[in-house]
Amino acid sequence: MVLPLIYQASGAKKNPLMLFVHGWPDNETLWQSQVAEFSSRYHCVAVRLPGFGPNEDINAGADFEELAARLHATVAETRQPGASLTLVGHDWGAYLSYLYEQRYGGVDRLITMDVGAEVKPSSVVHAGFLVSYQWYLIGAWALGKVAPPAGNFLSRLFAKAGGAPAADLTRSRMNYLYAHFWRQILSGTRALRPGYEPACPILFLYGADKKFLFHAPDWEKRINELPGSEAHGILGAGHWLMRDQPRLVNGLMEEWLRGEARCRKASSSR
Repeated sequence: MVLPLIYQASGAKKNPLMLFVHGWPDNETLWQSQVAEFSSRYHCVAVRLPGFGPNEDINAGADFEELAARLHATVAETRQPGASLTLVGHDWGAYLSYLYEQRYGGVDRLITMDVGAEVKPSSVVHAGFLVSYQWYLIGAWALGKVAPPAGNFLSRLFAKAGGAPAADLTRSRMNYLYAHFWRQILSGTRALRPGYEPACPILFLYGADKKFLFHAPDWEKRINELPGSEAHGILGAGHWLMRDQPRLVNGLMEEWLRGEARCRKASSSR
């Protein structure tokens, strides 16, 4: 039996489901502004990834397939029959949202933030940054298995340098996603298929005030060419755009959701 993820729910259960998935090193509270905005019209469910709670002991961590399966179990537990599903993900939560849609389908709308389905470095410096910080966190994760205080210190140091909202709560055990990701790369067994494009409309938002982007150069163009889909860079926002510019992010989400709903209604009436 696959267990659902830990989650916080707000809004009437009879409403359409809007499910939020955070990334590193956050937790379900990342989405406070979005839940407050949309819980009057949606059943908002914000999950917590394994190992990201205050008192959890996790060494290897769940791999991507297990996380997608537990996300599926969470959807099954919180989605009412006939209700639509809007899946919202940031960072690793975006990657898991793509993987969930690929594996299980049944997603009516995707809203992903700051991480595309493909990340292609734009320069040698960009590539060096991606590889170095990810292996730094993998090293901190490995160190944390034998010396937790040291691993936690290194992980927290990087989280604070990056401006993570939950930097003070960062633990080395949270870094397992990077280890699984690189295990896939080195073994040639990527969970998300190359060239992935969602079968449902998608809204992709990213912080424009960053030195390096976490999506391939053509990802934004591909999104804008998909039916009912849009991609927007958010000025005045970094990686945690839903915290840097909550009103702007909420406004773009609301505008897109209303427009996508109108398009869906028009198509069904033809």
